[in-house]
Amino acid sequence: MAVGHVREPEDADYAEVVFLDSARFYRLREDNPVFEEALRLLKSAAKTSSVLRVSTSSLDSDVIEDVSTP
Repeated sequence: MAVGHVREPEDADYAEVVFLDSARFYRLREDNPVFEEALRLLKSAAKTSSVLRVSTSSLDSDVIEDVSTP
């Protein structure tokens, strides 16, 4: 998915991610074991609208489980 924007709301336990391919808002939770690495990849990709492979817990979920380069 092409990363459009990453936002870290104050006093939240997640980062909010917008992808250009979807009208949904996704969340990367801080308690995710890969949070730091995934956030770094997402922020880097957002600068150039680059595509990343994103996994969620289910097709209907807005919670990001994993992020990797294609």
